[in-house]
Amino acid sequence: MAQGDGLPLAEFKWNTCKPITISTDALLYDENGMYVFTRARLDEAFRQCWERLKTLVETGKCVRLVAMCGLPGCGKSTWVQQFGALEGDGTVFFDDLLYSPVKRKAFLEQLSHRAIQVPVEIIVVQRDWE
Repeated sequence: MAQGDGLPLAEFKWNTCKPITISTDALLYDENGMYVFTRARLDEAFRQCWERLKTLVETGKCVRLVAMCGLPGCGKSTWVQQFGALEGDGTVFFDDLLYSPVKRKAFLEQLSHRAIQVPVEIIVVQRDWE
């Protein structure tokens, strides 16, 4: 656990409603609803996200993974909220930045490293900032 910089991440309650979404950002809010970013908290958030995904796959609750890609604030989470439930049972959304080929490659390598074997699709959300 990341101690000394906000709420211990181990107390996070995972979303079990549809659509099932795994989000590192969701783990970075403290008990007062403040976003607290430190490297230690981010590392712990990723550890918990990967652990959660592995559990969902092993229990048959994830048979398809959709990785949400885009810059911060572009609408990834909003897209999942509005359209995610239409994707059907067994679909899990990994809501993270993944905005560059390097980040997407690292994400896919983590899936392999952790022996998570499910089909992966990527949805890229772009926003016109003007």
